[in-house]
Amino acid sequence: MRYTGGFRRGRLLASAAGGTCAAALLAGAVTAGVAGGPPAASAAAEAVTRPASGVWVVEGRGFGHGRGMSQWGARAAAAGGRSAGQILGFYYPGTVRARIGNPTLRVRVGTDPELVVTPAPGLRVSWAGGRVALPARPTAAGADRWKVGAYARTLRLAYRTRAGWTWWGPVLPRRVSMASSRPVLRVQWRDRTATEFRGVLAVTRAAGGSVVAVDRLPMESYLAGVVPRESPASWPAPALRAQAVAARTYAYAAVKRPRSSLYDLCDSTACQVYGGARRLRPDGSRLSGEERSTTAAVAGTRGVVLLSRGRPATTEYSASNGGWSAAGGVPYLVARSDPYTAGDPYRSWAVRVKVADVGRKFGFSRLDRLRVVARTGRGHWGGRVLDVELVGLDGVGKPRAVRVSGGAVRSALGLRSTYFRVRRP
Repeated sequence: MRYTGGFRRGRLLASAAGGTCAAALLAGAVTAGVAGGPPAASAAAEAVTRPASGVWVVEGRGFGHGRGMSQWGARAAAAGGRSAGQILGFYYPGTVRARIGNPTLRVRVGTDPELVVTPAPGLRVSWAGGRVALPARPTAAGADRWKVGAYARTLRLAYRTRAGWTWWGPVLPRRVSMASSRPVLRVQWRDRTATEFRGVLAVTRAAGGSVVAVDRLPMESYLAGVVPRESPASWPAPALRAQAVAARTYAYAAVKRPRSSLYDLCDSTACQVYGGARRLRPDGSRLSGEERSTTAAVAGTRGVVLLSRGRPATTEYSASNGGWSAAGGVPYLVARSDPYTAGDPYRSWAVRVKVADVGRKFGFSRLDRLRVVARTGRGHWGGRVLDVELVGLDGVGKPRAVRVSGGAVRSALGLRSTYFRVRRP
């Protein structure tokens, strides 16, 4: 993913936390030290036992995997006078800029089992060899919703009135497309919010009786719905332009290497956060959407992508790298000190955790000790945590020791990153 954190749900303010899903952290033993940075911590210094209070303090840095661009770092660099090109050059060293056209993307949207839309002028459903127009008033009572839902092993249309849902029209094939004469199509979600999408919505009946909805639209229109979800629209223009290029490159790479036969990208932090043209609350008021400043950043970098050896770079990014980026397994995703930390709210953080809660997460009746076995060897405390050993008693009181990854600890404890250390209060 571009991050596992971002502007929404852990990216920037929670969205930029995780970034693109690409390369994993480099594994390996802790090194003795790193030129230009603090020495790696020894394993002995990493062991922490259960205190009388039953509470540990977890100190951490960054939000997300830390590979590639730090979004808060881009903001600090832009505020310090750096251009978008300089920001991208720092976070993706060795890449070169190129221009592409405006290819069509296929973005999976939502996870609801049916696609529900509001009536619109010219609303129609098409498939290979067929097409049907959807009237605004299929009955005297009218309709306030249309949906494409699973029917037997295929699909079928239904409309909703005060009396409920009623099947309408012919049985459809397993794959159809839905569009209207308006610039956007409004999709209603189960949580009663709605999203307006540009382009054409393709619907495929999936296994288990649900549907997969995919928004097919031009790259530049897609980016207009991504950048404001990844970076606040109020940020300096160079940071927004850098975000636009990183997001475009990430999407371009996905076109070359689709996630599935049905779509290239998803709409969540597992890929890039895409929110369509506009998101609406249940009362119809605007929740989020395209912004003038971010749309200008997309237009100002139109077609620009980053290449490495002639191929789209894996332009991962996350909310914050905590002052030290993580390696990503390719020459342009390097572990290095990041000077752009001014104003970064995730540069450092701390939380208190109950040792008993940690133990339960990993199947201990009593957890007595935690020891960091390996780190990346780059950054404060010796870098991000790779492996941890937990020692205590199992469910029947027998001694137990397990080794888990730093990512598993992060996930279990809800930490912002694997760039952490554990200490007694």
